[in-house]
Amino acid sequence: MGTDIHGVFQRYDQDRAQWRDVSSNYDQDRHYQLFAVLADVRNGIGFAGTATGEAVQPIAERRGLPVDFEIRDGYMHPLTELAHIDPSRQIYREAGEALEVWMGDHSYSWLSSV
Repeated sequence: MGTDIHGVFQRYDQDRAQWRDVSSNYDQDRHYQLFAVLADVRNGIGFAGTATGEAVQPIAERRGLPVDFEIRDGYMHPLTELAHIDPSRQIYREAGEALEVWMGDHSYSWLSSV
């Protein structure tokens, strides 16, 4: 059993005073060391106790989703462009499907370079 990151990259638009989704080339694959560093998820121990690497000190405690992060219908984040979805997952989109990304169901956190 694997663990996936469901992420959105955003930048702050000073003119509109709001966060806006942006494109990224990050492939949101199962990077267990990255999960451990970002949110203390699968930190050295995976499903059924399987070793996933050396445990690390997370950069911060899990923070949940930001209070101003837009979520609809449970945990769906609306998007304005298909390019804002992980490139490897764009091929699974069907014609007429809502332009949104599921944010997963646990272990929420966020990171800012500001």
